[in-house]
Amino acid sequence: MSSRAEITAKFAKAYVKASKANKGQILDQVVAVTGWSRDNARRRLRGRGRPPGVGRAIRLTASLAAHADVVATR
Repeated sequence: MSSRAEITAKFAKAYVKASKANKGQILDQVVAVTGWSRDNARRRLRGRGRPPGVGRAIRLTASLAAHADVVATR
């Protein structure tokens, strides 16, 4: 298992289900194997479970919607 993508895929499922204390241990293992920073490893482990583009929906207030119309017409 030499590829970083394979390592990430292996640990991602366990990381999502783990408690806070166990997440720290998983991060330590990933950092030791890959050489990534903890922040990078955390982002990559969390991102593996979601398809690209999935996130919060954008909600425009009335003032922002009016401004968006002005910008779109330029």
